[in-house]
Amino acid sequence: MKRSNFFSRVVELWARLRNAGLSVLRRFLMLWVRTRVLPEDIASLGIDLDVPVFYMLEKRSRSNLLVVEQACIDAGLPRPLAGLEIDCHKTGRAVFPVIRMEGWPVRRPVARIPAQMEGLVDAVRTDPTLDIQLVPASVFWGRSPDREEEGWLRSWFSDTWAPTGPIRQIMTIVLHGRNTFMQFNKPIHLRQLVDEDIGRARTLRKLNRVVRVHFRRQRTAMLGPDLSHRRTVVDSLVRTTRVQRAIGNAARNRDISEEKATRIARGYATEIAADYSYPMIRFADRVLTQLWNRLYDGVQLNHDEVLQEVAPGNSVVYVPCHRSHIDYLLLSYVLYQKGFVPPHVAAGINLNLPVVGTLLRRVGAFYLRRKLQGNRLYTAVFSEYVRTLIEKGVAMEYFIEGGRSRTGRLLPPRPGMLAMTMRAWLEDTRRPLVFIPVYFGYEKLVEGQAYLSELSGAPKSKETFGGLLRSMRRLKSEFGRVHVNFGEPIFLDVFLDAEHPTWRESKYDPEERPGWLNSVAGTLGDRIMTRINEAASVNPINLLALTLLSTSRQAMGEQDLIRMLGTEKRMLQKIPYSEYITLPEMGPAEMIEYGERMEMVERRTHSLGDVIGIEEPKAQLMTYFRNNVLHLFAIPSLVAGCFINCRELARERVREIIELVYPFIQSELFLPWPRNEVGTVADQTVDAMLELALLKDCGDGKVARPATTVLESGQLALLAQIGLQTLERFFMTIAVLGRAGSGKLTQEALEEMCQLMAQRIAMLHEYNAPEFADRAVFRNFIRTLIREGMVTVNARDKIEYDQSTAIFNEYAHVVLSDQVRHAILQLAVADSEKTSDEQD
Repeated sequence: MKRSNFFSRVVELWARLRNAGLSVLRRFLMLWVRTRVLPEDIASLGIDLDVPVFYMLEKRSRSNLLVVEQACIDAGLPRPLAGLEIDCHKTGRAVFPVIRMEGWPVRRPVARIPAQMEGLVDAVRTDPTLDIQLVPASVFWGRSPDREEEGWLRSWFSDTWAPTGPIRQIMTIVLHGRNTFMQFNKPIHLRQLVDEDIGRARTLRKLNRVVRVHFRRQRTAMLGPDLSHRRTVVDSLVRTTRVQRAIGNAARNRDISEEKATRIARGYATEIAADYSYPMIRFADRVLTQLWNRLYDGVQLNHDEVLQEVAPGNSVVYVPCHRSHIDYLLLSYVLYQKGFVPPHVAAGINLNLPVVGTLLRRVGAFYLRRKLQGNRLYTAVFSEYVRTLIEKGVAMEYFIEGGRSRTGRLLPPRPGMLAMTMRAWLEDTRRPLVFIPVYFGYEKLVEGQAYLSELSGAPKSKETFGGLLRSMRRLKSEFGRVHVNFGEPIFLDVFLDAEHPTWRESKYDPEERPGWLNSVAGTLGDRIMTRINEAASVNPINLLALTLLSTSRQAMGEQDLIRMLGTEKRMLQKIPYSEYITLPEMGPAEMIEYGERMEMVERRTHSLGDVIGIEEPKAQLMTYFRNNVLHLFAIPSLVAGCFINCRELARERVREIIELVYPFIQSELFLPWPRNEVGTVADQTVDAMLELALLKDCGDGKVARPATTVLESGQLALLAQIGLQTLERFFMTIAVLGRAGSGKLTQEALEEMCQLMAQRIAMLHEYNAPEFADRAVFRNFIRTLIREGMVTVNARDKIEYDQSTAIFNEYAHVVLSDQVRHAILQLAVADSEKTSDEQD
């Protein structure tokens, strides 16, 4: 007995010493901290000072406890550190945390009823005369996220939903101690709860649930909703039926325990999920504002009224073109500046670099591996994550090209993410889903030199933290303006009504992929790429590159260049490609001056008139900016090309040529017109060129090129050169196929031979176009030939054809010069002879 009393005295003495230490710490803390206590009228809470009071904190925190202690002293309320004597048992403190955090290195909330809560409920149940008041007390350091913060550090260390470590809490106190909110709430009387007589277990569960919901609502009111998906979603992902089934299958297939398979699935979810942070969003906004001001002359946003119309009430998926790593941050930045919620952005796992990957994750990046096939467990977890985002109405952003374009053209879409999004939405179609195409228009690229190296055959540079630091040196350069254009939205339900009208009649099982999904997703991908091109922003660098690269030496007299730039701009105005296209406000002379300032063109002075040109090292880089807008001049260039070898043609003949070639350039450049309308577009183009004096009307339905003595004749020739390389590639394919013979070449062999021929032609004719020999372009053309039925693939995977391809040779005489046509034919003969020798 004496020994028991001794230990009791030791425990009591230790509690007094600990509380005395906390009292000293409180006085020291209050020298800095200034707290606003809510409500201002404490009496309105109805706390009965004759009834024992226990305070409840959301989580364990000494600093929060000391703030509550000081607030109680100031308000004349019972102190939490004073303790109470209940049922002959003295408590060291009259306060306890509701949520306990456990785990290392990542601390997670534990769904467990606090032991102190159990003890207090048991005491009230035991003594019918006893009542205890539980008073929730919330402490918030700093302002809520909808208010403006002062400085980067304040934004970074303001209160959030995330668990707070000791170092971060110290920084939070230092930065926000003068702006602290402390709120008491109305007490919960345990006597009333116990008297409901619902049993001990149900009483505890009800009390715990009520208190947790209260704290969550209180925090939501101050900080906004919890979007920290790593903490709130990872566990729910692993518990879903689909992932649980995948875990079971993985355990059997890999011969591992389900516990280990669950850990693997949880690891996948943690690797994938974003860790959205309001303070980080605010911090990033300030950093990016400084970065954009250093990099660019401005960020121009166009057609943002589209967002005002479609964003409310819909699940939004932004689908931009992919030009640069800057894309990941640029769209989120402009959306935040316009008052919209930044989206969750799908990023390649290669960007999950040390430090950088974590920061990107905090502003909404979620990561995916390049290849999902073969790992069904990973696919199940990722699919469930996408479904969760759609279900919650969280805006998403991803790049359906699969990677950054190195040539400036849009890449063929990879429909994997689209199919996954469609499949997730089909499970619950209550909230409409809309895709918003986004066009990024740059005047200079941070990665420009790296792209040139890769197109020249150098291996792709792997993203590393060191590489990122080295790239920071380029931030001293001037990169002009960047344009962000929103295109025409695509509502998924409307799209499906047109492409697969019976989709509403089916029930969709998460485990089964609809048979029509892949083909429809492919069509959707093409539609999105077309809408992106329809939202193109034409800038001065685009037009300078388009014009100067069409000349033999990438140079023109200044006055000739001014006239050509003016003609191109007027042509875009007379033949409106789309209502979403934006044109430069500058005049031709201003464009040249701007190009000089950007160091993209150079001026060579001469007594007969200055010459404007592109230096040889920059000529290849300028092809990128030409290719950005090549699609806008595709039809005008084809029309002009009809008059390279013919002085006069019937309008019907021009129309026939355009209709023949159009399916192939449509698939390459994602042109918007249906095939049955392209003839009308060709007629409109001829009319516009007649107005601009690029063609002249001969009567009887015929048009002719101008006399060689007039300026417009040279402009027509330059316009024809814009799309000439596209026609040359197509003629190469037909020539190689024709010389080899029907049933002689596989598709792969034909691609290789065409690529080698293109490389040879580029060397002979000094083409400054790295993409001229791009094998993917030839692959696309061959697939179009197969799709159009002009060639077929036999059982031996060899390409067969009939006389229908001969029509291309006929039109080649019209649109290609004799020199180029003969060079292609000679190389085709040489290649076919070499192939025959190898086969022999």
